[in-house]
Order: sequence, then C-alpha cells, then structure tokens
Amino acid sequence: MSSILGVETLQHTNGTTALTIDSSGRVFTPARPAFHAYKGDDTSLQASGTYIFNSTFTNIGNCYDTTTGRFTAPVNGVYVFSTSLQMYGASGGRNLQFFKNGSQLHSGGNAEVVGQTPNTTTHQTVSYTAVLELVATDYITVHQTGFRGMQSHFSGYLLG
Repeated sequence: MSSILGVETLQHTNGTTALTIDSSGRVFTPARPAFHAYKGDDTSLQASGTYIFNSTFTNIGNCYDTTTGRFTAPVNGVYVFSTSLQMYGASGGRNLQFFKNGSQLHSGGNAEVVGQTPNTTTHQTVSYTAVLELVATDYITVHQTGFRGMQSHFSGYLLG
C-alpha cells in the first residue's frame, strides 16, 4: 500500500488500483464487479424463459453476457441483484424470477412476483431485488413469462 497526501492506494500486481482510501476515509474499489443491463431494442412480447438484456450501460469486470443473459460471479461473495420488467399487451398473470445455475431460487413462491395487467393496452412494471450468496462461476439469470422488452433492466454488484 502506498500513501500520497493522505490517500492510501493498494495496487494489483499488474499495476491497476485495487483499493483507495482517501483522506476523508472513503473507500474506492474500482475493480468491484458491477453491471447494469437493459433491453436495447423495442421488441414485442417476449417468449417465456430466460430474459436476455442485450445492452449494458455498465459492465465492470465483463461479468454480464449480453448474448446469454447471464451474470457469472467472478469470486465468492454476497451479491445484490435487481430487475424490472415492463408488462404490456396481454392480460393475465406474469411471473418474474431469478434463477441460479439454471434452477429456480425459491420454494413456495418467495422469489416470484406475479403481476396483472387489467387489459391489453396498459403499461405496468414489475420489479424484484435479491441479496444472494454466490461462489465463483455461479450464474444468475432472469426468468419470466410474457414481458415486453422496452423499459426493462437487470443490474447487480458484489456487496462483499
């Protein structure tokens, strides 16, 4: 760890900054995995299954794959995930769930959100957040039944 004007910096062996503590005590970890993905096109109703967010605003560590819809944990830790999907164009229930390594995370419905659209011309958004303990190579996907692409996102980060 080096110190310059009250700022402590820990470097990776490749020279990149791993951790900085400034003179006010703020801790910065610029290499901490984090992503924010979204549906980058105006598609109609999506088929049930893995929802693939094909664009990213942020993808630190390149842990989110825009072709498979998977966030893959690079290290063991506790992660925070959030998703929000738009319902439009069909009446009836919609399911939104996080899957871990291809399997549902819940039993008894505690990781499932069900929303209703009152008719075929209204917009409604369903959101879900979870704090999950993962080991390296575990992956998380969003599974859904019948959501539209616009105004939908999936994000997450390593808490610690």
